[in-house]
Amino acid sequence: MQIIDELANNGERVLAVAYKNTGSKEITNRKQVLEELNNLKFAGIISFSDPLREGVKQSLINTEKLGVNTIIVTGDHKGTAIATAKKLGWEIKNDQVIEGKNLKKISDKELPYVIKKYKIFARVSPEDKLRIAKNFKKAQEIIAMTGDGINDAPSLKEADIGIAVGDATDVTKEVADLILLDNNFKTISKAIREGRKIFLNIRKIVTYFLTDCFEEVILIGGALLFKLPLPLNALQILFINFFEDSFPAIGFAFENLDNPQKKLETKKIFDKEVRTIIFINGLILTIFLLGFYWYILNMGIDEQIAKTIIFTAIAITTSVFSLSLRSLTTSILKYNPFSNKHLNIGVLIAIVMTILAVYLKPLNMLFGTIPLPLNWFILGFTIAPLIEILIMESIKFYFRKKSAN
Repeated sequence: MQIIDELANNGERVLAVAYKNTGSKEITNRKQVLEELNNLKFAGIISFSDPLREGVKQSLINTEKLGVNTIIVTGDHKGTAIATAKKLGWEIKNDQVIEGKNLKKISDKELPYVIKKYKIFARVSPEDKLRIAKNFKKAQEIIAMTGDGINDAPSLKEADIGIAVGDATDVTKEVADLILLDNNFKTISKAIREGRKIFLNIRKIVTYFLTDCFEEVILIGGALLFKLPLPLNALQILFINFFEDSFPAIGFAFENLDNPQKKLETKKIFDKEVRTIIFINGLILTIFLLGFYWYILNMGIDEQIAKTIIFTAIAITTSVFSLSLRSLTTSILKYNPFSNKHLNIGVLIAIVMTILAVYLKPLNMLFGTIPLPLNWFILGFTIAPLIEILIMESIKFYFRKKSAN
């Protein structure tokens, strides 16, 4: 036992070997095998090293930065697990390690409250692994679990994300959500970063679309409330939703501005920050545009020109606003707003289509627009986008200050 402990504490995996001569007795089932598991003769031990894969240590560091807590759940000797953890650079305290026999002594009522303090679960059975998965979920954790053997299948099925390694049994692969073809933890780390990037970009797209929709609803509703001529017709709204929204939104799929290594402060897409951006942006800009629309109508400006000015302002604002939305936290002054070439192309298409809708006669007839004098076009092209970007940057600044405090 002393030798086994020494080998295990040095990171070796230790396998005990024993035998028994059953003579000519035929053994055909599991029950007979269990009955024969007594009076075995100890033959010795086999010790071997199972080194860490290259790059695993750095991958674990990267996942920790993402807010992912990694634990070791193993049937191996406690000493082997601790030695492996130390190779990973972990500082393990005695109260962070628990063996299966001690885990069984903790009731299911108590376990969810204490389970998160453990970094290593050693000498665990498949039943223990399933229990660990269930109680982490009871502790309000979203868990991913890896495994390869048939005994791992129940715990992989219980986990939020079950990951089977490439050489796992067919049963394990069947219940898993993902199959890790290269058996490499680095791939999991990369997948988390990619998922984080997708999540952040989805938030931007949701914010982008809903801000525009909210502005249109308030603009039309406000015009009806104050008995003003409708500033946008149905085709103009469709035009804005198709050209001004869609093409810049495609560019967000290629957005890499936000650092996916940074720990997410939110687990929701439609969080308080997104709601604030949509509501405040939409409300302030719409109040300005309605007031401006009422003012120029009362100045005696032709109604068609007034409507076209508002159409131009909304269309251009919608597309240019996307440059400020490239990050929901970082100031536009801290990054190059034109570094996403796919977004630039989308914004450029949107702007060109707006110019064509205002100055091309066939499109004038289709959308109910009218060619604007240059001074009115420049006004619609610049003032409203600048106001919305200013509002957006103010909201970002507010949440940065709030987060810092």
